[in-house]
Parts: sequence; structure tokens; C-alpha cells
Amino acid sequence: MYKSIGKSDKKLNTLIHGAVMVDSNEQQKSEELLDSILEAGCHTFDTAHAYRDGRCELSLGKWMESRKNREKIFIISKCGHYNDYRRRVTPYDIGSDLLDSLVKLKTDYIDMYMLHRDDPNYPVEELVDAFNHHIESGKINSWGVTNWDYKRVKAANDYARKNGLIPPAAASSHYSLGVQYVKPWGDTPFGDEGVSETITGDDMTDARKYFIDEQMPFFAYSPLCRGLFTDFFTVEKFAKNPEIVDEATVKAYCHDNNFKRLERIRTYAEENNYSVSQVALAWLLGQPLNLFILVGSNSADEYLDSAKAFNIKLTKQELDWMNLG
Repeated sequence: MYKSIGKSDKKLNTLIHGAVMVDSNEQQKSEELLDSILEAGCHTFDTAHAYRDGRCELSLGKWMESRKNREKIFIISKCGHYNDYRRRVTPYDIGSDLLDSLVKLKTDYIDMYMLHRDDPNYPVEELVDAFNHHIESGKINSWGVTNWDYKRVKAANDYARKNGLIPPAAASSHYSLGVQYVKPWGDTPFGDEGVSETITGDDMTDARKYFIDEQMPFFAYSPLCRGLFTDFFTVEKFAKNPEIVDEATVKAYCHDNNFKRLERIRTYAEENNYSVSQVALAWLLGQPLNLFILVGSNSADEYLDSAKAFNIKLTKQELDWMNLG
């Protein structure tokens, strides 16, 4: 499926390939993966200034240059990730990261440029102004935010609309059937207050309501809870060997209620001849948000397997049951 977003003439896939594994140090392998994902029907790739210390964008840029396919590709990239010294959520850092990204991607524009983080103490108005400046200059076609509290998103939308500016075209954070009980990455050097990495759970009802009411495009990352909602993972395997998933996954998602959700997904999947991951993605697609789903596929087969979730139509009763209702 494809949808339009912002003021871009290009439509983007609703199932987006998260390209974090792409690396210029493994360029041939990366290009083979990118070729196969494109051949599978996905032309939308998510990257970031910070991914692989910049080598992800560099690899994508080399690939697009060698294939001469830039105008076919929808690039989502992100700026303003914290470092050890500063939060880096400022108009200066947006512009500085953007110039670096354009060089690495070997392009003169980015389709969707997003802030990777937020600094809740920084005036939202100045950030909106900065992105609008880069849209006017032609360096980006649209902009958005990731890991923002919905109240900050609302403030950005309200300011832009009141002043005749272009509002954020999308927001992004973790969203899945699995609740993120603890932030997987822990505290930053500056604390993590005001940084929302999820819209799951009972305490995020207001956030979900805002995005439902606005029908603002929402990019859901970690839709399978970092491998928890897959055929590979079982509670029995985890009990015998907790190292089958990484520490961040254990901390954030390996909780009893998520295990119960997993078993209900598995029951439905086995009864209807689907995979666990397909049903978990179908649950997301059954929600009333204007959703785009980010998946990190290591092959075209993985991407196409995930795409089969679009053929699964869950009833409200099934959706509620999977969510322990």
C-alpha cells in the first residue's frame, strides 16, 4: 500500500524498510539488500544521521548514485540525536546535520527530515521555523518528529497553523501490541524527562487519542518489540536462555502481560496459518491511527512476509482479545 504525506509529490510505502543495518563498510552486501527490497516493491527507506556513525546514509547514497534511482526513492532521515555533551536539538544542529546528510546521501534534497529526539526545554517555535526554512530552500520536502511527547507535537502543529507555516507531516515512536514497560535505552547523559519513546500502555491513552483525532501520519517503530513477537521467540526458550534477546528487549518488553499477548497471537496464528509476526503487524493495522509501519528486514523474503499482514483483517473482538481484553 502507498500513501501521500506532506507536500511531497511522491507516495511512500505504508510498510517502510528500516535501513539501520545498511553499512558502507559492507557496501556490496548492503547494495544487494537494497536492490532486493526495491524489487520487492518498497521504495521507502528510513535512515538517520546517527545510524552506523553515518555509514548508513553513506551506503544509501552510494547505492542511489550507482543505480541512478534517486527520484524513485523516498528517503526518510533524522537529525538532532543527542551526543555525550549536548542535546543537539537546535536550529543550528538541524542545519548542520542536514548538510552532512545531503553530502552522504549524494542528493540535494531529503523527502522527509525528522528530529530524532526532543529537548522539552527548547522553544518549539524555533524548531518549526528552522524546518520551514529548509523546506523553503528546497533541501527537504517535509518534516517530522520522533520520540516527542504528543503535547509538544500539538504545540508544533498549533504554532505552524496559527502562523501560516508548514506543520510536521508525521510523528514517530514505538507502537505495537506489546507494551513498552521500561524505556529500552535508559537515561541519556541529560536524563530522559520529556522524551516519549512509546505510545503504548494505559498511561499513553491521551497520546493515542490525539493522533487518532488528528489522523496525523504516525510511523510506528519496533512493531514486533525487538523480536519478541516472532515465531522464533517463546517464553520457554527465554526461561532457559534469556540471552536469546538483548538486554534492551528484556528490560522493555519481557514482562508477563506481553508474554500473555504473545501466546494469544500465537494461538490465532496457528489456527489461521499465519506467522506470529504477521498477526502482530495485523493488530497494528487494525488500530484507528493513520499508521505507517517500520520494519528492519534483512532480506526481501522477510519484507514480503511482513507485507502479508495487510491481508489479515482482525475483528474488534479479536483485537481486544489479543490485547488481554
